[in-house]
Amino acid sequence: MNEIERRLSSHNKESQKNRFGGITLSRVLIGDVLPKYIKKLVFLDGDLIFNLDIVELWNEEIGENGFTAAVEWDMSVAVPDWRKFLLNGHPMVLAARENCPPEKYFNAGVMLVDLDKYREINDVITKLTDFLKNFPKCFAMDQDFFNYYYALGNRPLPVKYNSFMPWYSKDWINDMNRIVHYGNRTLRLNLNDPLQKVFYKYFVKTPWCTEEFLKKIFLEFIQSKAFMTYEMRRYCNLLSKKKRIFFDHVNFSEIIKNVFEINENDEIYFYKDEDELKKMFLKVVESIKQNKVCFAMSNFEILSKSLKDLNFIEDVDFVNVYKFLLPSEGARLIDDYKWFTSL
Repeated sequence: MNEIERRLSSHNKESQKNRFGGITLSRVLIGDVLPKYIKKLVFLDGDLIFNLDIVELWNEEIGENGFTAAVEWDMSVAVPDWRKFLLNGHPMVLAARENCPPEKYFNAGVMLVDLDKYREINDVITKLTDFLKNFPKCFAMDQDFFNYYYALGNRPLPVKYNSFMPWYSKDWINDMNRIVHYGNRTLRLNLNDPLQKVFYKYFVKTPWCTEEFLKKIFLEFIQSKAFMTYEMRRYCNLLSKKKRIFFDHVNFSEIIKNVFEINENDEIYFYKDEDELKKMFLKVVESIKQNKVCFAMSNFEILSKSLKDLNFIEDVDFVNVYKFLLPSEGARLIDDYKWFTSL
């Protein structure tokens, strides 16, 4: 297996760094790895929760080429101009091939496979090596490989068998008899969401929900409170020395006024179009030079880069308004996924 990995990784260095290894390779070689008497197989990712009987999936009809899997909604619906689509920064190169049109590209997180038909591919290693030579930047080696050879004959699974959280639909709430796929940083600390309730319902039954885990949660809350107190002190000290500037698109004017209680000592620049933005930006720069602090919200990353290029310092000369918003106003207080996985 190690020798095979070495051969293949030489053609797939970019993907190999994070996503290519023995487990991924074994999925592609499953026809050889498993004994011949196993005729049928369910492929499952590790970030799934079954809220239905697996027999339902097992009894689904399989496609003419031996595969049945749910179509990747991102490719078929969400991104009309699929040629420009990037998944985590990687181009979905297969969508440009005739044998793998975007409306056929499927997600490999849940698959039902006829192994006898899959074994009809001769010399899988050679085919995989050729595939990686042609598509060295493929994002998901096993998924892209399966799609390259099987997308056209795949029988699409109903979405209930692969309810991938990035494809979230409110219709799911009315029918929770489904397999929930929590990939792509979609875990949230929203206990009012039925899909999140399913996750936590099963998580507390796992070996990972321990006394140590709960202690880490409380420690994180204590540290978060300490950090918030520090931030409050810092901003109070900052504003005690400087006057405020508010610079944003007119669409955000009401939010800013409600949050900050703007008064006559504040400078306000609400622009309507790009021309006004450019003119007001020059005024804002001059005001910051006069020991004033700028608060902005929309297009903050672009604004931040422009101000940093002028040697201004974030959280000293300019501040992101999102830091002051509540969840009801569109803010995320924490990165739920990063916080949970860090525990």
